[in-house]
Amino acid sequence: PPEARFMKHAFLSLLAVLPAFPSLLACWGCRPRDGAATDALFRLRNLGRLQAARDTPEGFEEGAKAFAAALGQRTDLGDILNLARCVTLAGRSEEARSILESARKALPARSPAPLELVYLEGLAFKGLNSYAEAAARFREVTERDPGLEAGWYQLGTTHFLREAHAEAVK
Repeated sequence: PPEARFMKHAFLSLLAVLPAFPSLLACWGCRPRDGAATDALFRLRNLGRLQAARDTPEGFEEGAKAFAAALGQRTDLGDILNLARCVTLAGRSEEARSILESARKALPARSPAPLELVYLEGLAFKGLNSYAEAAARFREVTERDPGLEAGWYQLGTTHFLREAHAEAVK
């Protein structure tokens, strides 16, 4: 019958594609050991993202609470960065700097810091009026990703705050 030929073709196509995606093979049919804990963790992460997306001080505070709770369940670099982002944007720069230091310590040995981590460090230093440190971080951001406009903007405003006006307009 045509349905059987279609199923055979679909199955053979899937077998042909799977070697290109080893992560699919590794998890084929696997399930988390503790589904309830995993679901709770995903809920906390989603809540944090939704709260932060409000783009208000209250939203950042609520997002920070959710990401802190997620980190209480499992340490994850993404959650650390999300917590740092919320805390930074809530205006708690000293706390953000401490969180970002822990993010750096969580990186594998000799791996470069994610660009987002460097950018958030720049924002935290800028919030602490440590303009030279902030400028160094934003300079790294612009060198690593010249197309990221936010890096250039932050570098320029940091130079302006340092009263390095000639550098600010470069």
